[in-house]
Amino acid sequence: MVEEVFARAGWQTEVMIEPERKELLQHIADHSLDLVGLTISCDCPNAKLASLISAMRSVSRSPDLKILIGGRMVNANPALVASLVAEVGADGSAPDACGALDLAERLVPVQALVARFGA
Repeated sequence: MVEEVFARAGWQTEVMIEPERKELLQHIADHSLDLVGLTISCDCPNAKLASLISAMRSVSRSPDLKILIGGRMVNANPALVASLVAEVGADGSAPDACGALDLAERLVPVQALVARFGA
């Protein structure tokens, strides 16, 4: 659903279904990405998620990689989302796909996208 919203808005998208940590990090290392969205659908300790996000940033080809988190477990307690985002080192979260698109468009400058993919 999120991928479809982004693709319809003109973003180049890729989906990885339940990738292993090593597979995800290799993909990020091998591709120039502006944004990664993580859907957290099961209980994941904050320290484990923070470690993953830190590793993603360390292997990324993009020094400005933005990382969004969302999904059932993130949205289960809306009052704690802001503190969770800060604690795990993400750049933001949104309660739904349209909100994620709005946030992504604020976080990733259009100039960066145009420079990489053309107008």
